Amino acid sequence: MGVDGQILLQKMNVGHKALSEWAIEFMPQHCEGAVLDIGCGGGANLCAMLQKWPNASVFGADISPESVAMSTQLTKQYGKQRCVVQQSNVHNLPYNDNTFNIVTAFETIYYWAPLHKAFQQVKRVLMPNGKFFIILETDNNSDQTWTNLIPNMVIYTAQQIQTELTLAEFTNITINKNNKGWLLIEATY
Repeated sequence: MGVDGQILLQKMNVGHKALSEWAIEFMPQHCEGAVLDIGCGGGANLCAMLQKWPNASVFGADISPESVAMSTQLTKQYGKQRCVVQQSNVHNLPYNDNTFNIVTAFETIYYWAPLHKAFQQVKRVLMPNGKFFIILETDNNSDQTWTNLIPNMVIYTAQQIQTELTLAEFTNITINKNNKGWLLIEATY
C-alpha cells in the first residue's frame, strides 16, 4: 500500500468520524445477523459497527485494494469470524442473495453511477425486511467544489436517491437531514 493511499484513508477515517457517529445513532440498537458496509474505506465504520453490534458478523467491501488492506488491518482484532473485508464492485457484489440484515453506504454513492444498478445489487443481497442506510455529507449538487476535483463523482439530491430507491422497489424510505446538511437515508427491502 502506498504512503499517499494510507494517509488519505487515515484522513477519511478522522474526517468522517462525526458524520459516522451521527448516522450510526439512527441504526438499530441490536443486530445479530450480518452487516455489509459497501465502500468501507479505511475501516473506521466497520470498527464502530463491530462495537455497536457485538453479536453481528460485519463485512466490508471496497473497490480499492488499499482500502481492503487498511480495513483488514484495522479490524483484525475482531477475528475473521466477525469481520471479513474483500475487494469488490458495488455493481457486482460477490455475496449470495438474502445475506445481510443491514447494508450501509457511508459517503460512497457519489461513485455508484448508474445508481439503479447499484441499488438492485444492494436489494439482492439484503434479506427481506432488511435495512439499507445511505449516509452523505451533502446532497447539494449545485456545489461543484468536489466534483470538479474528483473524476466520476456525482452528487445526487435526496429526491434523486429516493426516486432510484423506489424504482429498485425499496419501501419505507425516510430522509433525515441535520442542520449541517448531513443526510441519512433509510430504506427497507
